[in-house]
Amino acid sequence: MYIEKRYHQLMVKTSFATPSRSSSYLAALVFLVGMLRLAILFRKSDGNLVKVIPDDAFYYLVPARNFATLGRWTFDGVEPSSGFHLLWGYLLAGFFHLAPHATLHTIFAVFGTLQVLLLTLAAYLLALTARKLFGPGVLPGLAIVFFSAACLQQEGWLMESALDIAVSAASVFLLARTRLRFTWRIASGAFLLGLVLMLSRSDTGLLAVVLFLTTLVLGIRREIESSVPWAAFLLLAGATCGLLLTLLHTHLVSGNWIQASALQKVFWAQMSGKKSLKPAFDISVSFFDPLFGSRIMFFPNRWSTPSVIAAGRALKMLVLLLTAWGIIQIFRSKSSTPTKGLLGGMFVVLLGYFVLYSHDAAVQGWYVGNFVAPIALLAAASSTYFASCAGTIRFSLYLGTATLCVMGILFSLTPTMRWQEAMYQTGIYVHAHPEMTPVGSFNAGIIGFFAEGGVINLDGLINDSILPYSKQGRLAAYMGKRNIRYIAESPFVLYDPLYQKEGGYTDGRLLHCLTSAANLFPNDPDNNWKDGQIQLFHFDSPCLQATP
Repeated sequence: MYIEKRYHQLMVKTSFATPSRSSSYLAALVFLVGMLRLAILFRKSDGNLVKVIPDDAFYYLVPARNFATLGRWTFDGVEPSSGFHLLWGYLLAGFFHLAPHATLHTIFAVFGTLQVLLLTLAAYLLALTARKLFGPGVLPGLAIVFFSAACLQQEGWLMESALDIAVSAASVFLLARTRLRFTWRIASGAFLLGLVLMLSRSDTGLLAVVLFLTTLVLGIRREIESSVPWAAFLLLAGATCGLLLTLLHTHLVSGNWIQASALQKVFWAQMSGKKSLKPAFDISVSFFDPLFGSRIMFFPNRWSTPSVIAAGRALKMLVLLLTAWGIIQIFRSKSSTPTKGLLGGMFVVLLGYFVLYSHDAAVQGWYVGNFVAPIALLAAASSTYFASCAGTIRFSLYLGTATLCVMGILFSLTPTMRWQEAMYQTGIYVHAHPEMTPVGSFNAGIIGFFAEGGVINLDGLINDSILPYSKQGRLAAYMGKRNIRYIAESPFVLYDPLYQKEGGYTDGRLLHCLTSAANLFPNDPDNNWKDGQIQLFHFDSPCLQATP
C-alpha cells in the first residue's frame, strides 16, 4: 500500500504538461534529430552513402525500378522476384514510375524524409498511448528507444522498418483503451489499419493476433467495453486479408504461394543446424546498448577494444536490469487490469518474435521495426516508476536518458558497412564494361543498382529461381544455364563451408570452374569483408560439361 500511495503522490508532482503537449515535444525532437541526420548523411558521396545503407535495401530499389520500367517484378530482368514486403515495394515502384532515373541521393532524400515522418508519427502515437496508460513520466523511456542508434538507423536505411514501426504504433494506439465509440469510421479504419499492418511487413500479423487475444480476454472479464475487442477483431481481419493478398501476389509473380526469400532463409537455418533465440533477443535489447552502432564490422576501432566492449555490455545489462525493475514495480503498484493486460501482451509479442526468428538464419538490423512499439511501451512504463521516485533517482533517470540519447544520435552516424564502397565501385565498373555481363553475386543489391542491369542475384533472396538449385546442391548448373561469366564477391563467401552448404555448391564444381580472380581495388582500405577483399572471379561455363 505504501508503494502505491507514494507512487500516485509523486506522479502528481511529475505532471508538467498535458499528454498531447508532451507527446508533441517528443515528436518534434524525433523529427528535428531525424532531419539533421539526413542532412549530414546527404552530404556524402555515393561511395560513402552506401556505407550507411544495407545492401538489402537495394533488393527493393532494383526490382521496384524494373517494375516501373518493365512492368514485372524482377531483379535481373529475367527471373521473378517476390522477396519483398508489398507496401514499401509499391511505394518505391510508384516513385520510380515518376522518376525512373532517380539518383541514390534523390531516393535517399525523398524516402529518408518519409521515414523520418513515419517515426515522428510513431513517437507521437506511442507517447499518447503511454501517457494515457501509465501517467506522466513516460518520456524518458520513449526517448531512450527513439533516440537509440538502433532506431535512428532506420531513417535512411530505405527498408520497410519505419513504415512497420508507424503502423504498429497506430494499432496499439487504437486498441490500448478501455472504451471505444464503435462507429463505421472506426470499424473501417481498424480493418484498413490491419491491412496496412500486414502489407508493411508480413510477420507483423503477430501483433494483430496478440492485441486481439489480449482485448478479448479483457472484454470477457468486463475490464473493457466490448467495442474494443470488436475493433481488434477487425484489425486482425484486415491483417488476414493482407496476408491473403501477399500470398496471391507471390503466386502471380512467381507461381508459388510463399515468398522464395522466406523459404530460402528457412533452408539456411536447416543447413546451419542451429535454432537460437539470441539474434532476436540481441535486436530487442539493442535500444539499451550505449555503444550500439559504435563498432564497425571487420574494422577494429577504439570502440572495439576488449575493455570498451566489456564496459558497454555492463552498462547495457545495468540499463536492462533497471528497466525490468521499474516494470515490476509498475505491476505491483498499478491496480488497472487493462494496463497490466496490455503490458503482458507486449511481453507475449516479444516472446513470439523470439520464437519466430529462431527459424530465420538471416535476422537483420531492420527487424528492429517489430520491436519498437512493445519495447517503447515497456520502457515507458518503467520510466514512470523512476520518475515518481525521490529527487536523486529522478535526476539520475533524466541524466542517464540524456546520455544514452546523445550517444545513440552520435553513433547512428557511424558508417558501419564500410566494405560496401567496394561493392559500389564494382557496380560502376560493371556498368562501364557491359561485355562482362551477366555477373553473379550473392550480395548483389548495390552492385546491381549501380550496374543498371546485367547482375544476377545468387543467394535467392530476390531471385525466385535459385532455391531448387540451392537445395539440390546444383548452383553451378544454374550459373551455366544463365551463362554467368563472372562472380563479384568476397572469397569468404565462396570458400566457407557453411556458405557452400547454404548456397548449394558443396560439390566443388563451381570452384573448379573459377579460372582466375582479379582484385579491382587492392589498395582500398575499406575493401574488407570477413578478412577477404571483394574480387571479380572469372567463371568458365563450358568447364561444367567436363566436370564430373
